[in-house]
Amino acid sequence: MNELNCIDLDGKYSHGPNSVLSMLDFFLKQSDNGERNLCIYADNCTGQNKNRFTMGCLAHLIKTGRYDTIEIHFLPPGHTKFSPYAFFGLLKRIFRRFSIDRPDEMKTEIATKAASSHTFDKDDEPEWIWKDINTFAEDRYESVPGINGSYHFKLHRDEERGVILRHCAKEGGPTTEVLMEAAKNKTSIVRTRKLVRQAPVKVLETGGFSATRAKELLKQLLEYVTYNKQDEWRKFITTNAPAPPSVAVPKRRTAPAPPNPPMPRPSLQPSVPAPPKRQRKK
Repeated sequence: MNELNCIDLDGKYSHGPNSVLSMLDFFLKQSDNGERNLCIYADNCTGQNKNRFTMGCLAHLIKTGRYDTIEIHFLPPGHTKFSPYAFFGLLKRIFRRFSIDRPDEMKTEIATKAASSHTFDKDDEPEWIWKDINTFAEDRYESVPGINGSYHFKLHRDEERGVILRHCAKEGGPTTEVLMEAAKNKTSIVRTRKLVRQAPVKVLETGGFSATRAKELLKQLLEYVTYNKQDEWRKFITTNAPAPPSVAVPKRRTAPAPPNPPMPRPSLQPSVPAPPKRQRKK
């Protein structure tokens, strides 16, 4: 992923829940054909996929009427077969067989040689935005007890209670039921007051890369760039790198000017006229 399009400086938060859920929301909007039931398979990664923010985001899709039911299944630890892994191998083969040096070349090669993939530049997609879903879901949906020990989750809506989540460690085994509602243990007045104060989803800005990262890209990666494209690589990095901070030039020190001589103070005594001068006799 191009670091210029990632969340925060140098792509610091490119692997968090905000990044994953923003991409999931973008995909669901692009491929929406009026489906009412959604089924998702995902890696068992608690930092990105399996967490309270993902469950809150899916519960919100049901609460707003976008889906009737949502199932999400996480692969158990130690698995070796998962369909997305084949795409990783396809990308490696493309990088081995073709000369790819710039992000625009990567976009073109993947789009033409991986038919099932969709590549784009964030600036070319007006509907693409990074969303702060963490903050949005944190106030609206509480944590899910026992989430780390379960691998199968199903959400649906109950007309009386709201969005219900059932999860279990093994399909067909004992399930745990969780009510996915904000402040569910509070009174209706407190719950309504809390919902009114909740802010909408905020848009996160991309951070680009820092001057330190720009130096690393020019120094460490330049040797892997094709020789006749190294000038283009330098131009790409220097164009998108932040401008160096302005440095104040210290002024030249000069010897201090000598102090002015003290001025005589006027006398406070009354002035006496001087005696007349004597004139010589002729």
